[in-house]
Formats: sequence, structure tokens, C-alpha cells
Amino acid sequence: MVKKNRNILRNKGKGIKLNQLLKLYKQCKHKHCPILMLHKKQHSSMNECSIFNSSETVEYTYPQKNDVLIKKPSDYSSLSMVRQSNNLKEILIPEGYYTIAIDALIKAQNSNNNITKDSLIFPILFCFRHYLEIIMKDTIREFKIANNEITLEQIGYDKEHSLLTIWNQLKKYIQQIQTVECQAFEKLINEIHRIDNKSFSFRYAYVGTNNNEENINPIFKNEIDIDLDNLKSVMEKMHNFIEGISELTYQN
Repeated sequence: MVKKNRNILRNKGKGIKLNQLLKLYKQCKHKHCPILMLHKKQHSSMNECSIFNSSETVEYTYPQKNDVLIKKPSDYSSLSMVRQSNNLKEILIPEGYYTIAIDALIKAQNSNNNITKDSLIFPILFCFRHYLEIIMKDTIREFKIANNEITLEQIGYDKEHSLLTIWNQLKKYIQQIQTVECQAFEKLINEIHRIDNKSFSFRYAYVGTNNNEENINPIFKNEIDIDLDNLKSVMEKMHNFIEGISELTYQN
């Protein structure tokens, strides 16, 4: 079985039939899976079969022809809405990204699986970074509305993904509160900017290119060790600070 799995892996570039891929996935539930054995060598503290979060046999289901992804619920206790017109959406969207980041971080903290930790850190950092981007943009917009620089119908911020650029735009409206906390927040924004200046670093493994024949250029050329407990603590501090700045827009 192991030899057959290895042949499938070697022939991946030639194409694998779906049923072969599913069979390989199921086989990896067992301790002799070559993929699992590789990860066990890299992460010796892993529990057996923990790459799939369970050592139990699971019956898998697959998409059916009548499946739809988005449908109205029959039981409205299961309802969640994407609304075109909602005065709360500027609050709900960033709060959703922050909540996802924190919840995933707690899951990573509670996991004994190194693969799980290493996998979750990417969406954790992306969601938190995106939270900062959109809440700062919305705060700029609210300051501009409060100062009669734009109307409610206008966007009020640039199409920009650099956290440092966005922060510098926001700083113009909080010159009167240049506190130690403000300086500390700016230092942390700079730290994120050095790692991810365009919102791509935690979304892809390789640097993007318009030429798909170019050689792979990894985004992270060196490993970065991350203290999850410290990360959660500092994320919460940054959240508290920027939420406080955002609240100022409603006091003007």
C-alpha cells in the first residue's frame, strides 16, 4: 500500500484521477501513510494520525448534483445574512475578521498538533491584518464625514493595502492624542508592514507573477518562530486601541 501511495505521489504531475486522490486521502488515515510519516519526522511531538485531527475511521461525503452552497434556511434559527444595505456592515465586517482570527488562534493554542498550529497561523495573521486594514479605512471615512470633508454617500478612503500608508492617513485626524500607546501601535503597524506590505504574504506560498513559467520564489525564505500566547495578547491590545480610535469618530 505504501509503495502504491508513493507511485501516486510521484506521478502527481502527470495527473491523478479523482477516485485515486480520494483513495489516497483515505489511506492517509492510517499510520503507514507516507505523507503522515514525513510530517511525523518533521514534527516528532505529533500524535499518531493527528494530521487529520483524529485517529478514528470517518465516512466522508462528497458534493452531490443537487447541492447549492448558498440557500435560504428552512429554520431561521440557522439564518445569517449578507446585506446590500446595512448601517452595521462597516462594524460587522471588521469584527468578523477579528473574531475569526482570535477563535483560530485559541484553537491553535489548544492544539497539540504542530501541523495544525503551522496551518492556522496563516489565516490568523491574514484575518487580523485585514481587520486592521478595513477598520482603519472605515475610521478615516468616519472622521471625514464628521469633519464635513465627504458626504455619507462617498467612500472617503483610497484603494490601498499598505497598513503603514493607511495608518499615516489616519494619524492626521488624531494628532491631538499622540500618546505612548499611539506610538506603540505605530511600531506594531510597522512590524506587520515589514512582513506583509501588500496583503499577500499570508495568502500565498509564493511571490505572484504574470509569467507562470517563472521559477518559484517563496514569500518567506526563512522560518519565523511565533509565540502564540504573546501574539494573542498583542492582537487584543491592538484591537482595543484601534476600536477606541474608531469610537472617537462618533464623539465629534
